[in-house]
Amino acid sequence: MATTANGTPYVETSDLVANYPGVSLALANHIDDSTGKILQVVSATTVTAFSTTAASFTDWTGMSVSITPSATSSKVLVVSNFFGGMDASTDTGMLILVRDATTLGASTDATTRNQNHIFTSNSSARIATPEALTYLDSPATTSATTYKLQLRTANLATLYLNRWALSDAQGASSTITVMEVGA
Repeated sequence: MATTANGTPYVETSDLVANYPGVSLALANHIDDSTGKILQVVSATTVTAFSTTAASFTDWTGMSVSITPSATSSKVLVVSNFFGGMDASTDTGMLILVRDATTLGASTDATTRNQNHIFTSNSSARIATPEALTYLDSPATTSATTYKLQLRTANLATLYLNRWALSDAQGASSTITVMEVGA
């Protein structure tokens, strides 16, 4: 595709017009076909068992990705699938999604401790469960941006990820994927 003197795309052939039947070459030059499309995907997966008894939010090792949006108008869709649970039925584990140093989409109610997700445990089995988180962000930047998951517990019992609470055996893998969406 050719460009005009100021660098904007200019259709010299009917290639783009073929994608838009009934559209003239002049109109095709004003169609932005990147809107709403996935422009790039970055993902991280960890199979390593992780645990924490932290009373304040701490990074989940291996669950961090960096993406550099191509335009300030782009959105970033964050999708994460993870596996975890508590080792005590009297405690709660919490997870938050963070962009650089900013917590995203979490409750601001002090009684819910500003989390995106809560882990609990069945009192007898103390099982871990598969969980998911999805968030559409508007970072408004073209700088490298890091998305990560952080965890904490309420009463200092142990929160386990990628394994069962009552077994040393690793139980699963966890993934965080970020996708730039053209806006």
